[in-house]
Amino acid sequence: MTTDPRTPEDQQTQAHMVPNEQREVTVRGNGQPKPAGTWDWYGSLDPAHHQGHQWMNTFSIGVFQWIPAGKSRPSQTKKGKSVKRFSAPVHAPHEAYEAATKFIEAQEALSAEEAQE
Repeated sequence: MTTDPRTPEDQQTQAHMVPNEQREVTVRGNGQPKPAGTWDWYGSLDPAHHQGHQWMNTFSIGVFQWIPAGKSRPSQTKKGKSVKRFSAPVHAPHEAYEAATKFIEAQEALSAEEAQE
């Protein structure tokens, strides 16, 4: 079991909770595998899970969908290609998280409309 190095404030800012198909809660931005088709974001220098580099003024996160890992690991998923990036000042990461959340919500709405047609 790993512990989350983020402060409770960071966790609340970044952990945008969304229900998935199993009615469980999915936390975005933590880098943990999610079901295929789930939208998520991640940034290796995201201040929520990266310490150091005091010289950094900004950081960015990439939005992607989780995809099946392939024939050798059929029950697992991996990160797909990043389709959009969002950047923000290190001292205000919520700006990137909120922009990414809005983009993801728009993508999910488009997917839902296409599924209805």
